[in-house]
Amino acid sequence: MMQVAALGAKLEGLTIIVPSCNKYACLWDGCFGLLFKHWPSLVGENKDVKIILISNTKEYPDPRITTLKIKDEQSWSNNMQQALKLVKTKYVFIWLDDYMMNQDVDEDKFVRFFNFMKEKKAVYMQVFGIDHGRDNAEQQFNDPKFDLPILEFKKHSPYRTSLQACIFETDTLDWLLHPKESAWAFELAGSTRSEGMHDLFLGTKENLVSYYNAANAGVLSQDALKYIKEQGFKFENTGLLMEKPFKVKWKEFKRSVHVSIRDNIRIPIKNAFKKIFS
Repeated sequence: MMQVAALGAKLEGLTIIVPSCNKYACLWDGCFGLLFKHWPSLVGENKDVKIILISNTKEYPDPRITTLKIKDEQSWSNNMQQALKLVKTKYVFIWLDDYMMNQDVDEDKFVRFFNFMKEKKAVYMQVFGIDHGRDNAEQQFNDPKFDLPILEFKKHSPYRTSLQACIFETDTLDWLLHPKESAWAFELAGSTRSEGMHDLFLGTKENLVSYYNAANAGVLSQDALKYIKEQGFKFENTGLLMEKPFKVKWKEFKRSVHVSIRDNIRIPIKNAFKKIFS
C-alpha cells in the first residue's frame, strides 16, 4: 500500500492556538512547559510554527508565545474568531489550556498523518484517539492507496467537531464558529452545522498526542496537579476549585446529568428524526 511521506518532521502550514483566559493562567506553565518538553521541535526545527495564546489581560513570558489579550471577552467562540484573524496558515491545531502532555510526540508520525490530511483535503482531524465506544458515529476511512489507521466521522456524528486535540482547516473553523457559544456548545452546534458540508472530517484510531485533562468544568484534577508539580512546573491557583466540597460535587453531578441526557436521549432522538426525514 502507498505510504504518505513524512518529509522529515517539518510542520508546514500550521498554527497552534491555545484558547484560555486569566482564570486558567495557573495552568499555563504546565501546559507550555510540557508541550515543549514532549514536542521538542517546537523550539527547534519547527520554532517558526506560530503559537497563539488567548488571554484576557495576563501574558505568558515566553518568546515562543504570541499572546492575544481580549479584556472584554464575550464568549469562547468570539475569542476564537479574533484569534483566527492572526492566523496566516491554512490549518490550525487546537490545544486547550488544561491539556498536560504526558508522552513524547512521534513527530514523524504526526507529520505523516498531517500530510495525509492535506493530501485528502480534509477539513478536520482529531489526533487524540477516537473513542470506540461510539462506533455508530464513525466509519473506517476506505482508500486502498493508504495504510493509515484513520476513521471518517459520519455526517450526523455528534462529535464531528470535538475539541479533543485536533487540526482544523482555518477557513472551515472560521465558518463553523458562531458568536456567543462556549467551547462545549460549539462541539455540538458546530457538529450540527458541519452536516451541510461534503468535506472529510477525520479521526485517528491511535493517539498522536497523549495528555492529561487537568480541569473539568473549572475543577482541577488532583492527579494532574501532582503530575505538573512532579515535572517541575509551578502552579499558583488563579480561581480553579481544587478540593471536593459539596458545591463542587453538586456541580459535577449536574454536568454528568446534562451529558447523560444529551448523549442518551437528545442526540439519539435528533438522529432518529434526521434519518426519518432525510
